[in-house]
Amino acid sequence: MKRNTKLLALIMSAVLTIAVFAGCSAKPAESAAPSDSVTPSAADTAYGTRKIVDSYGRTVEVPTTINKILPFGSSSLRLVCYLGAEDMVNCVDESQQDPKTINVAIPYKQVFADKFADLPVVGKYSGGYITYNEEIIAAAPDVIIVSYFDLAQIETLQEQTGIPVVGIKCAKGMFADDLTYSLTLLGDLLGKQDRATELNSYISEIKEDLNTRTKDIPESEKKTVYSGAMSYYGQHGIQGTMAGYPQIAAINAINVADAAADKASESGTFEADIEKIQEWNPDIIFLDPFNMSLVNEEYKQNPVFFELLDAVKNGQIYAQVAFIRDGFNVELGLIDCYYAGICVYPEQFSDVDIAVKAKEIFEKFLGEDIYSQYAPAGLAFDKIKIGK
Repeated sequence: MKRNTKLLALIMSAVLTIAVFAGCSAKPAESAAPSDSVTPSAADTAYGTRKIVDSYGRTVEVPTTINKILPFGSSSLRLVCYLGAEDMVNCVDESQQDPKTINVAIPYKQVFADKFADLPVVGKYSGGYITYNEEIIAAAPDVIIVSYFDLAQIETLQEQTGIPVVGIKCAKGMFADDLTYSLTLLGDLLGKQDRATELNSYISEIKEDLNTRTKDIPESEKKTVYSGAMSYYGQHGIQGTMAGYPQIAAINAINVADAAADKASESGTFEADIEKIQEWNPDIIFLDPFNMSLVNEEYKQNPVFFELLDAVKNGQIYAQVAFIRDGFNVELGLIDCYYAGICVYPEQFSDVDIAVKAKEIFEKFLGEDIYSQYAPAGLAFDKIKIGK
């Protein structure tokens, strides 16, 4: 009987797929502006569906009323939590229940882990996202929201489950248009339009505040900054860096790694040459405390390299808690901006208490202040001594 039920579900999903797939474009496209979303027709509304345009430029037919969702991939679930729609989640991928990743380094997991602890697991990440389609069909979410999937994966998942799949993109930082669009899109999809507008406005206000504080600093007085020990595709030591690093750009400082942007990946990350770091000799260095064991080992092997750097000699080494971990943690990125401002331009940020600002930002995005948990976890916003 169970086998027959499952077979019937698969047959029904195939029938649904034909109807849904007919309304979807398989052609990749740039993110459309939110105003380009397709307005539901009278026929759509009569059948309880409407059409939206996702971040891949696909027109997707979705239910007018959505009660249950599957956000697959960390960025999908993260944005759902930011929007206050976590109670709509009825199944998750395996990584959301992995105790190794539930900590303050990934704030939304730290805050909402209990919400998802007992939900059905319908996929995992293992060198790529793997979906358990029969389990997804059994969980019967009204819509699937995915991030970091390629277009072919999205279309295949929709075809095989018969459930609308909405793709989002938010891989370019907290001030990027793709995040703005994804929040707007999900706000519209999940009935959280006001919350999406609130968050987008808040992010814009922070961007403007950071710029206003620093935009009039003369070029000759701007500090040179290097951000190292970044995690991307695993942990890295001092050489792991990022061109176009949004925290440095936001405070109008000079990111020395931008000079080697031609070596960077699409996201801006790359491994800087030791000789280049010496040549750049930045005024200030930020390091991810999560990767300090690697940096300290490098110091033991080559102390001269570090000791010749002005930032080391002058005690200008600071923690920069990584905002890229399991995708972009927007709240951490914004807190990092203010802490970078305090360290690089103390006069312009003299009125900012990082604990107070972090509390404001955490509460805005997550509804809870977890700043006090960072220092005990070894992720304090503080000065760093290399080799200790």
